[in-house]
Amino acid sequence: INAEYMGIKKMNEIAFQDFLNIYVNKLQSPSCLPNCITDICVGWTQETFRQLCLKCTKNGKAPLKLWIDTPEEMEILSRKISSLQSLFTLFDTNKFHRIDTLELFSVIMLALPADFEIKLLHVTGVFGFRSESDFTKDEFFLFLDSLFRGLSKVLIVKGAKQPSGKVYRVSCNCLLYTSPSPRDLSTSRMPSSACKK
Repeated sequence: INAEYMGIKKMNEIAFQDFLNIYVNKLQSPSCLPNCITDICVGWTQETFRQLCLKCTKNGKAPLKLWIDTPEEMEILSRKISSLQSLFTLFDTNKFHRIDTLELFSVIMLALPADFEIKLLHVTGVFGFRSESDFTKDEFFLFLDSLFRGLSKVLIVKGAKQPSGKVYRVSCNCLLYTSPSPRDLSTSRMPSSACKK
C-alpha cells in the first residue's frame, strides 16, 4: 500500500547531527514546549511519572499500551480536557486519531526535572519490555526513535509560536529495532511490531 495514497505523512529521515543543528541553541525561551504540555505537567516530578507508569501498567503486571485512541483516554494524565485535546492533536500528526504512547511518555520523562540516573531508571521501566531493570539494544533503540520523533513534534524554535509540524526520524543504522529479539517470544513484553513469530 502506498503511504502517500493512504494520506500518511512521511517522516523526514535525517542524520543525528542534522537533528542537533535544527534544535541545539535554537529553542524558544523561557519554554520551548507548547502550553498544553506545561499545563498538564506543571508540578510533576519523576515520582509523579513513576506513579503514572505503575497505574498504566497495573503495577508493572501488564505492558504499557502502545497507542492512545482519544484525548479522553489521556485523563490519567490530567483533568484539563482542553489541554489534553491540544496535546492529542499535537501528537496525532498523521490524523489517524491515534497517538504513540512511547513518544508521549519519552517527551514527558525528559521534560521533568531529575538526575540522569533517575531518568535512566524510568527509561528502562517504560522501554524495558523484558525486564524493568535493564533493556536490550533493540529496546534502547526503540526509546531513541520514540524520543526523537516525540521531540520533533513538540519543540518550539526561536521566533516560532508553535512546533514546526515536521516529524523527524533520526536515521542511523543503530536505530533499527524491528528485528526479532533473542528471547522467548511467548513471554516477551516486546511490542508486536518488533516480535515476529
